[in-house]
Amino acid sequence: MAAFLMRETFIVQAATPALAVLPILANEAHGDVKYATDIVVMSTVLFIVVVPILMTIIQYI
Repeated sequence: MAAFLMRETFIVQAATPALAVLPILANEAHGDVKYATDIVVMSTVLFIVVVPILMTIIQYI
């Protein structure tokens, strides 16, 4: 049971949206802040959609 819980935890951590500070870094580097913000928002939305699906699939593996 503990191994299953660890595996689920690692999968959720791996799927977590990374680099939420990207728009700040883009602003400091005079980059495209809107594009960076869109990337963060899209990755967060995909996280919310994909993780429950992955967790359901993992239960059958």
